[in-house]
Amino acid sequence: MAGNCIDIVSQAIEKKDVSNLTSSIEGNVVLSLPGAQANYSSAQAEMLLSDFFRKMDVKQVTLHRRGETSLVQYAIGEVSTTKGNFKLYISVKKADGQCILKELRIEK
Repeated sequence: MAGNCIDIVSQAIEKKDVSNLTSSIEGNVVLSLPGAQANYSSAQAEMLLSDFFRKMDVKQVTLHRRGETSLVQYAIGEVSTTKGNFKLYISVKKADGQCILKELRIEK
C-alpha cells in the first residue's frame, strides 16, 4: 500500500476489498466493528471484515476530517450502508514508504 494511505483505506472499504485492507496489517490491528472490538491479527481481521461487508452493503465512504503527523495519518468520517450509517475512524502508520493499518473503527 503506497500513496495517500487514508484514501487507499477508504477506497478499499467502499469497494469492500478485504484483501487490500488486511494486506496492510503488520502484527495486530485495533479493529472495532458492531459486535467486535479488540486487537486482531490479520487473519482474524479478515474474517470479521468479510462478515461485516457481507451483512452491510457499503454504499459510500465520506471523510469529514483528516490529520497527519510525521508518522501517522488519520481520518474521521462516515460509512453509509443499506442498514444505516456508521462512524468511521482510520489510523495508518507510515513506515519505509508503506502504509500500515493500525486502527479501524466502524461503529454506530
